Amino acid sequence: MILDGRTDPLLLFALAVIGFDFVVYFSRANISILHRSTSDLPRDFVIWAGLLAMASIGNLIFSKGGGSFLGLFAFTVPFSISLLLFERLVASCGWTNVCMMLFAYLITIGIYIVYFWGGFGRLVIGAYVLMPVLIADRYRDFGLRTWQAAVLAPLLLAVAYYSRNNTWASNELGAGGAGHHLRLTMELFYNPVYEYFGGFYKLVDQYILLFLNWFPREYWENKPIGIGYYAVDEWIGRQGLGRVYNVSLGMFGEQLYTVGPYFIVAWAFVLITLIMLRRVIENLAAGYAAPVIVFDVNMINYVWGGAASFGSRAWFFIVPLLMVTSVCRLTERKVAIGVARQRKHI
Repeated sequence: MILDGRTDPLLLFALAVIGFDFVVYFSRANISILHRSTSDLPRDFVIWAGLLAMASIGNLIFSKGGGSFLGLFAFTVPFSISLLLFERLVASCGWTNVCMMLFAYLITIGIYIVYFWGGFGRLVIGAYVLMPVLIADRYRDFGLRTWQAAVLAPLLLAVAYYSRNNTWASNELGAGGAGHHLRLTMELFYNPVYEYFGGFYKLVDQYILLFLNWFPREYWENKPIGIGYYAVDEWIGRQGLGRVYNVSLGMFGEQLYTVGPYFIVAWAFVLITLIMLRRVIENLAAGYAAPVIVFDVNMINYVWGGAASFGSRAWFFIVPLLMVTSVCRLTERKVAIGVARQRKHI
């Protein structure tokens, strides 16, 4: 982006580093490592395999409807719950079995790509892969390091560009979904768009969507609209674009669009909210790392698309996980109470 002479986003990168160092520092938690006995291994494996089969079958059944909400739900829910069983298995299985289970996840994701995926939302595909890989890496060190991501990033961006445009990128690598939000953010940074289309109430709407964008609009008629959609109508112009076409403004862009020079304050408030959400998820995870890892992986959706993007994707994974862990906590508490009563009686 600097070489093509259009924009220089280094200031935004610097702010992002400072902001997420803040998030990392205040999100540090001592998540325990599961220690499961092998007596649960056969049962856990059967349930895990059944959940992956349900994800694949549900995907095939509902994908005929053209990528409906129900089809996404039928895939995401069993896939996310399977991560809890996968964590239990990884804590007890050997290296070879873990690799075979990871391969099973790749097959399931491949079915999703072939029969359901419409070519958009590559971050979701990456999240599907990263979730089981990072859970496994927590128990079996695969040698994954941060510097490897930095080295591979250009190649992965080029592959992602090719998957969408069927051509290799030249100087237009930043024009695709990977960098377009940065270009829009820089335009908002240098132009006072907020004076014409902004407003604090619009910022509040996006904040609400951070929590509730997953809720179906047919059951909530007054549900706020994501900024990436109405920015096309208000600012970019929909002429020549599809009726449902929307853009990503990024985590800075949505703040610049709504409150302009106060964007850092608004952005910091959202980061504090995300830290608090992560702490809540950790407390509800019943000792499992999977819900927290899923939350961390989905943070990229906020960086790329803002609050509404995060709310439309992350909770489909996290809510089913927390429902299951809540049942686990309740069951374990009842068992503990029963044992205590037995000992008292004895």
